[in-house]
Amino acid sequence: MQELISQIAALGIEITPTRSLMIIFGIILFTAVVVHLILHKVVLRAFEKRALASSHLWLQIITQNKLFHRLAFTLQGIIVNVQAVLWLQKGSEAAEILTTVAQLWVMIYAMLSFFSLLDVILKLAQKFPAASQLPLKGIFQGIKLVTAIIIGILIISLLIGQSPAILISGLGAMAAVLMLVFKDPILGLVAGIQLSANDMLKLGDWLEMPKYGADGR
Repeated sequence: MQELISQIAALGIEITPTRSLMIIFGIILFTAVVVHLILHKVVLRAFEKRALASSHLWLQIITQNKLFHRLAFTLQGIIVNVQAVLWLQKGSEAAEILTTVAQLWVMIYAMLSFFSLLDVILKLAQKFPAASQLPLKGIFQGIKLVTAIIIGILIISLLIGQSPAILISGLGAMAAVLMLVFKDPILGLVAGIQLSANDMLKLGDWLEMPKYGADGR
């Protein structure tokens, strides 16, 4: 970057710190826009056309759940973060702000990409009779909840500039609150796993639950 500034200065253009910062942000923004257009207007559009014309179910499911769209946004955040590290002075306020925003972007879209991957696996599994008997939906919802909590801790630790270990060490009381708030979903998940593991309930079985007015298949 210093070489670029020197070349511009050689043309007789005065480079102030503000102008230098504007040039760097312009380069980062331009690169981000170009990468976005290539990924979303060329690569993903070509993939979607192929998926719609394909007879492969997994391609269609991936497209419906926008897995590659979210991965593309994750990649864009990584590229912006790398550029901020390369172009901006380490420890400067501009570098801190841009890298923090980029890292938040990456964490959020990485989480959403993981959620899309779980949705793809779930929909593919539902096409198989053996897998359809398993409480995969409840298991995946539990995994999503745990993932969201972990990402939330990482985001908070990034914003306050503290180690995630410090936040985790103070989660004892919060864990009790979460157990109370999510008691029913957790019990439902455990019950579903037990029913499936012990082969106690299958699709098509007759159920009677007078408390909830359920009587039938």
